[in-house]
Amino acid sequence: MGRSVALVGAGPASIAAAGYLALEGHRAVIFEQRSIPGGLNTLGIAPYKMKGHEALRELEWVLSLGDVELRTGVAVVERATAPGEISASDLLAGYDAVFLGLGLGADARLGVPGEDGEGVVGATAFIERLKADPRLDLAGVRRAAVVGGGNTALDVAHELALLGVDVAIVYRRSEAEMCG
Repeated sequence: MGRSVALVGAGPASIAAAGYLALEGHRAVIFEQRSIPGGLNTLGIAPYKMKGHEALRELEWVLSLGDVELRTGVAVVERATAPGEISASDLLAGYDAVFLGLGLGADARLGVPGEDGEGVVGATAFIERLKADPRLDLAGVRRAAVVGGGNTALDVAHELALLGVDVAIVYRRSEAEMCG
């Protein structure tokens, strides 16, 4: 007899797990805090690498595999006190297993004065907004500095350049160490 599994987060890990669970005859219920599912694949990978609709198409396919349900706009919290919340204890009591597929986290902070200033945006937050907010307007942005030399920093620099912004990358190590 199939089991029921709650999956927290609707990113690649939970989507893959839900697909495998469905193929094995189990019920999978995915809980996603955001209104848009897909996690990193939908919101965190630069648009020139992966379009959000491609990730959503994959999710639709997984939802068709069997007893898979997606609940967006539901936050898993310690104590549910408002609509759109479910407590961790309710998940533990209501399902045979709970899978934590927590992915996209907060951007790293530098701990320098001005990092909370006007026009300063974290890289993953920028990519998420670029992919999810059709009202995003960068018409007044002519120049930008991107701090860092990892994949996400380079993705942001690339996207800004595609949008006509003059970009400077600020990195504390050598060019050979970038994206390493």
